[in-house]
Amino acid sequence: IQSNNYHSDIYLKLMGNINLSVENSQNEFTFFPNPVSNTLVVENINDTMVEIYNMFGDKYKFNVENNRIEIGQLANGVYFIPKYNIKFMKE
Repeated sequence: IQSNNYHSDIYLKLMGNINLSVENSQNEFTFFPNPVSNTLVVENINDTMVEIYNMFGDKYKFNVENNRIEIGQLANGVYFIPKYNIKFMKE
């Protein structure tokens, strides 16, 4: 951490995968890895299709098959699945 009278800069580097669990009013679901390269694993999601949005609001529809979403064709960046409050990084 560097700091002076005008600003503070915080540098953080995460190593490895991050597994996140989110509990909503109906059930608990998990997704991993984060960041993801090709396949996002999602557990306890009952949908067969999800809508994924990028930071610019562009919408993409993906099938969920065997608890997996194949997102390899997405450009690198940050994406959201609003229905499940999922935020992940594609790299």
